[in-house]
Amino acid sequence: MSAKGLKNTSLSALVVDDDSIARGYLKSALRALECREVQEVSKADQVLPACLRFRPDIVFLDIDLAGSNGLELIGQILQKRSGQYIVMVSAHSTVGNVKQSLESGARGFIVKPFTMAKIREALLNALKIIPVGDLVEGDEGQAIAGNQEQQISAEPEMVDADELAITDLANSDMSIDKA
Repeated sequence: MSAKGLKNTSLSALVVDDDSIARGYLKSALRALECREVQEVSKADQVLPACLRFRPDIVFLDIDLAGSNGLELIGQILQKRSGQYIVMVSAHSTVGNVKQSLESGARGFIVKPFTMAKIREALLNALKIIPVGDLVEGDEGQAIAGNQEQQISAEPEMVDADELAITDLANSDMSIDKA
């Protein structure tokens, strides 16, 4: 899949990762995909203020943050911004991490190292659910864009375990008998 942008449907994004290389790559990829604005933070205590000030359409949130856990931040973010679209990003794609992320309210999960295609897919999935532009939250998870109301889906995107490459055979306790 190419790095084609999302013309006329661009989203704003917040990138949360304490790894500057991962944060920089994701930020560059989002700009290449024509997100209208991309902000970044590297520390857990910066996440809520950034979400409230910037009001991004989508948050890419790392699980492993220095001094904190991105999984714990999901609930805090959703408590303040009930319709926030969150995609977890992590090199630790265990079944437990994926399940906990989705059960906590994340809408997607991307395994590091991520590809442009996976980032684009996350943006396209977000566009199916949230209105583009200024997102104003109303009661009970309602999003109001202009004069049109649209209910934000509470259902997370389905995750294909095969694509997540959850099983790392090199580190598993499985052995191959050599004849």
